Amino acid sequence: MQMLDVPYLDQVDFQVEAMIGHLARAGGPPFFDWQLVGETIGWSKTQTIPIPTPSPAPTPSPVTPALVNAILGLVILALVAGAVLLSIYFKERNKQNKPKQSQMQLSKWQ
Repeated sequence: MQMLDVPYLDQVDFQVEAMIGHLARAGGPPFFDWQLVGETIGWSKTQTIPIPTPSPAPTPSPVTPALVNAILGLVILALVAGAVLLSIYFKERNKQNKPKQSQMQLSKWQ
């Protein structure tokens, strides 16, 4: 198969030949060829396709320093909030696990 080099803003005329059947290998080694087993119906009328100019690829929006600073600020805020919440959680957990003063005094005397 060969690609055609068609300039933009040009046009291409083409026809299609309709075939019904299947392809079978014909000939012998090393010169195999493909042959249609079936029939051809004929060529279509000539069709014309215009080749438009390609549209330019969209340019990605640049990442501005303000956007980077905003995202960095949100990340730092989330980390600080997480650290504060974890410290509160562990302080409360330690309070619940410590024996009360009166329980400690009683265990000394028993």
